[in-house]
Amino acid sequence: MSKFLVVKLQSLSAYVPGEQPRDKKYVKLNTNESPFMPAPPVKSAVEKAAADLQLYPDPDCNAMLDRLSAVYGLAKDQLIVCNGSDEILDFAVLAFSDEKHPVYFPDISYGCYPVFSDKYSVPYVTIPLKDDFSIDVEDYLTQDGTVIIANPNAPTGLALSVDAIEKVVAAKQV
Repeated sequence: MSKFLVVKLQSLSAYVPGEQPRDKKYVKLNTNESPFMPAPPVKSAVEKAAADLQLYPDPDCNAMLDRLSAVYGLAKDQLIVCNGSDEILDFAVLAFSDEKHPVYFPDISYGCYPVFSDKYSVPYVTIPLKDDFSIDVEDYLTQDGTVIIANPNAPTGLALSVDAIEKVVAAKQV
């Protein structure tokens, strides 16, 4: 477990989705489905559409992770498949911040940062951009909490160099 994961979440177990067998076609009920027969009009409509019905997709996205791993030369556990960047950012604030670990981000950036912080009662600090709207990485090196920097920054579109990002990461490793 990461040393940065907040204490309240360190004992949580990951959600394990129900088995999705792939060796042949099954009709399988998941936890959100009912074993009771549908109303006759529903049954009729389902029977007409049965040729187009699909099995649940792989909840672990193994085929996608295998391909991404091969394309980018990363281990599968270095990749996250999700429903977009907002979901990942939401998870990051939840996992790496709490009342004792505030979030730091630029004052001009994604509007979701304060929303996610408020959602989890996490204090946050917005750090002003420089006069040219760029991020001064020096402002983030001594912050005691979670630093979130989009690169390039939205909505300015200005990007930090890899060296600048690595400098922030290195400062947080101490």
